[in-house]
Amino acid sequence: SWAKAGWKLTRERSPLSAGGVVFLPDFTLRHDDGREAAVELVGFWTPEYLTAKIAKVRAAGDVPLVLVVAKALAVGDAADALNEVGGERIVWCGRHPRVGDVMRVVEGVASRQ
Repeated sequence: SWAKAGWKLTRERSPLSAGGVVFLPDFTLRHDDGREAAVELVGFWTPEYLTAKIAKVRAAGDVPLVLVVAKALAVGDAADALNEVGGERIVWCGRHPRVGDVMRVVEGVASRQ
């Protein structure tokens, strides 16, 4: 599990700012070695919302932020747009994310603070 691997999950209360973009992530994962990554859960979404969110993540550059997107919570025809929307910082899931899937992406983007 992530806790056994040295990670601690906390509810985030501080906004992140980079590249003129401000985020208020849902959680922060901090490793005992000083690495950390912010995690934002995306609930109900449309392709337009998700595309705009991903653009903000890209504009933020080096901010270690991971988006966890529930495919099952797509609104309307949003599920058809899944192939058009992508990114190395996105974890696609059903209704509930799998810890291993999230941690693989976190490990890839986490940075020392």
